[in-house]
Amino acid sequence: EQSLWYCLNHVENNHNDFKNIGLLWIDNENFICNSIILSRFLNVKPCSLIRRFHSNNFQSKKLSSQTRNQILNVQGIDIPNPNNWCLRRRDGFVKSLTKEE
Repeated sequence: EQSLWYCLNHVENNHNDFKNIGLLWIDNENFICNSIILSRFLNVKPCSLIRRFHSNNFQSKKLSSQTRNQILNVQGIDIPNPNNWCLRRRDGFVKSLTKEE
């Protein structure tokens, strides 16, 4: 969970790294995630990563092409393998957290 927050905030400050890390904040509470890319970056199996998301109560929502296009237009980015990205969130897990929280 802490490594996830660090990765998200790193990408927030270094947008070009999102294609290698597989995460991107969309707003203060929601982020998009590509579990295949993220699992490679964290050196864990994709199924293990997905289990961690579920065990830590992260919600997942598959992105429709319309939602995905809206996100891309707002963020001004081009995401690799657009069908493999989903929207994730968890109550209390927000961009504005501090390292100590």
